Amino acid sequence: MKGVLVDLLTEVFQNILGYHVIHEGYPWVRAQEMVKTGEMDGFCIVATLGREKYTIFAETPVLQSPILIATSSNSPKKEEILSTKTIKGLSKYQISSYRGNGFVAMN
Repeated sequence: MKGVLVDLLTEVFQNILGYHVIHEGYPWVRAQEMVKTGEMDGFCIVATLGREKYTIFAETPVLQSPILIATSSNSPKKEEILSTKTIKGLSKYQISSYRGNGFVAMN
């Protein structure tokens, strides 16, 4: 596993707090279930009401990141898309995401 989140978590938990950290990647639904059942110790996630049923969240976030709309820089609909102010307003566009993203429902 590589990336800024992996580096950040290693810095906090291993280098500062002194815990041995192993990062493992799994499909998102499986990763959540592994934490829920205790097979894995934890994960870095967005706090939601559903997750509060089986997790305890740290009081201080390790990362805060705004969720932004992005589109191709040469899209003919660029200005229209980027000026959209509501979720309903995005419904007329084809939006891509990744399997397991909790912010969207995949059919």
